Amino acid sequence: MVPFFPFQREAIDAVFADWAAGLRALLISLPTGAGKTLVGTEVARRRYARTGQPVLVLVPSDEILRQAVEEIGLAWEGVQIGVVQQERREFDRPVVVASVATLVRHLDCLPRVGLVITDEAHHAEAAMWQEIYHAVGQRNPGYWHLGLTATPFRSGSKGEARPLTAVFEKLSYARSMFDLIVEGFLVHLRGVCISTGATLDRVGVRGEDFEEQALARVVNTPARNALVVHSYLQHCAGKRALCFAVNVPHAEALTAAFQQAGVAAALLTSDTSLDTRRSLLTQLRDGTMQVVVTCGVLREGFNEPSVEAVICARPTRSRVLYIQQVGRVSRRWPGKSEGIILDLVDNTRTHSPVSLGELLQFYGLRRAEVDLAATPEQRTARGTARQYQLTAQTLPDILSVAQLSPIVRDVDLFRLDAFAWHTVPDGRSYAVSLYDGVALGVVAQDPTDLYDVVATFREDGSYARLLPRPTTLETAMLCANAYLFDFGDWRLATRHASWREAPPTPSQHSYLRRLWRQERPLLEHVVGSPGSIRTRGQASGAISALQVWQTLGAGTEINRTAAQARFQQRYEGQPESTPALCITGDIDAPLVGILRRYHRDLHQAAPETFADFLRRTLERCTFEVAEQRVTVYGGSRTAGYTPAQWAAIRDALDKALGRLGRVEVVICPGQHAKAVAGGGS
Repeated sequence: MVPFFPFQREAIDAVFADWAAGLRALLISLPTGAGKTLVGTEVARRRYARTGQPVLVLVPSDEILRQAVEEIGLAWEGVQIGVVQQERREFDRPVVVASVATLVRHLDCLPRVGLVITDEAHHAEAAMWQEIYHAVGQRNPGYWHLGLTATPFRSGSKGEARPLTAVFEKLSYARSMFDLIVEGFLVHLRGVCISTGATLDRVGVRGEDFEEQALARVVNTPARNALVVHSYLQHCAGKRALCFAVNVPHAEALTAAFQQAGVAAALLTSDTSLDTRRSLLTQLRDGTMQVVVTCGVLREGFNEPSVEAVICARPTRSRVLYIQQVGRVSRRWPGKSEGIILDLVDNTRTHSPVSLGELLQFYGLRRAEVDLAATPEQRTARGTARQYQLTAQTLPDILSVAQLSPIVRDVDLFRLDAFAWHTVPDGRSYAVSLYDGVALGVVAQDPTDLYDVVATFREDGSYARLLPRPTTLETAMLCANAYLFDFGDWRLATRHASWREAPPTPSQHSYLRRLWRQERPLLEHVVGSPGSIRTRGQASGAISALQVWQTLGAGTEINRTAAQARFQQRYEGQPESTPALCITGDIDAPLVGILRRYHRDLHQAAPETFADFLRRTLERCTFEVAEQRVTVYGGSRTAGYTPAQWAAIRDALDKALGRLGRVEVVICPGQHAKAVAGGGS
């Protein structure tokens, strides 16, 4: 019997548990390279042993059919496998692997099938596949169905993802790409996004994706093709790579451009003979071929683990297509240290092409977490490039932000500069008040150039490290700002608060003088001279920093989960429990996060107070955000508001939102057109 990884055993057990519970049509989602066919084969073997009824495996292409037959034969020793493909119609075997395009013409030959396994199940709602399911159901209404896919959704007409609920009753098991990278089952990934300067605004849409001929006219240019080749040579020269093009002329032009640059490259299309295709892929594996340029093939079900890079030279609005393309590089292979995703990103204002950053958000990372995975943009003579690192080292830091609320995870925190961090005199550590009695520190770890994020609790003298391990200063500050944004008392933490410019209070003076007498070395290290403290804000920052260093020196360490539970206790409910606001415009701007956080805070207001009235008002309005301006549109539920009420609402929003910087609030009592149409987010 073939050995299984733990997650594969979990998937198999989940399917049989759901079948035992009365469900029949189930879906498994595992990323490319995780062994979906192996899982499906073991499910089929067990089901056939129990029922003796034939198993039908549906595949969308001849290439996937060949691989499926090979893999099933290896995993299920001795089983007889029939093939339905072109002229072959072998229905009299325990397992039948069928090309959908062939099978749909010979449905009258189907036996009474007990189990259908749909490979690449994101196709399952298409008419041809539905016709097959109907024919199977006519012969055996109680047949079992298992779908296997890396993309458990279908792209809608606007590029949105729709679940496959028309075919499958339940997603029985799913594991993310990130889980399997951290656990060592998939290779580390490095994404490089290259800005091309080309614009897609005049390219039309047909069905789920761009209109092919119009798209090719925009992207199949000598300049852009030269950029594709240059980017390969700069970021992954010598690596075995697949390059995805728009159509055959685009693929031919790219192949020629690679060859002219001295790169061993070949063209592979749907017209390439099977023998030539196998020869090219053999050359790719042994290294004599460096780049295979393709269009329309090798994007799903293709299993060549030695591929080290994929080049996404074909813009797409389809998440399914994009995920299938980039998944070609995730499998492990001897000597392969990482998989590189080279993403050519074009400009557009009217479309939503899928890019690596957006894909990471779809896979489960929110905006702040994607920012943690990315390096700042680097400008070169040919444009800009931004890299994303997804490794066993970076993912724990990234996923630590996942424990925060969706408010902060939706916000582009690199655009946020609002909090009053105290900097210690050596310039290498920082501190701020999170809320009363709790301080945050970003503390340098000597002699490395890495930083810890710590929270200290004055009440019991405890502290917690908020990241799994020390990290770069940029990442540490981003995570610390996330905690401030999500849980901080902005009256204390923001540098724009008016009280900060007042003179220090007598109690602040007294505390700092006493510490100067008792712990002068600590004060000099963390604050410098007490004479440098001239404002109340400076004194507050110094006291927060002292709390951090004193607690780290003599306090008790608690785990991160316990600290986060304390943060959550400040709220009566979970942040996710508050209703969503209707927001349009720049929805990942910090101002959007500020608005959502303020709305969440208003849920703590007592009934029948102005704050409670304001909370209800926010839920009745539509907000349009553009940079530092927020326009508030009323609606039918605010039609009776007086000018005085709107003025009070504007003043309250001015004060609350202005804590994190200059904000312009505009009130429009009339209803927003997008709200009428059901827009917003």
